[in-house]
Amino acid sequence: MSETPVQQSLRLPNDSAILVLGIFSIFFCCFFGIPGLASGIAALVLANKARNEYKLTPAAYDPESYSQVNTGRICAIVGVVLSCLVLIYYAASVFMALSDPKFFQYLQQLQK
Repeated sequence: MSETPVQQSLRLPNDSAILVLGIFSIFFCCFFGIPGLASGIAALVLANKARNEYKLTPAAYDPESYSQVNTGRICAIVGVVLSCLVLIYYAASVFMALSDPKFFQYLQQLQK
């Protein structure tokens, strides 16, 4: 009886890293937005490379791995958007504080 070898489908490169970075981008968006933005952009760059590689030969790769890359990509997009919103909020808060004359009076009182 002859056994036919089962062809092992490959995992996409960095599929787990893409998912972890995408989740981190959502989690870290609360810390002034910068760590979330950095990890989200890194996840998006890696996800685009992995998706391009998958498009060349889809039969060679595990569909679960491609699903993991897409999930990480979606998490990264959400994390980047949330991080941008947090950065805009902090920038608006600083601008509003600096444009209020009472803020400068308060600073002068603190110096005395």
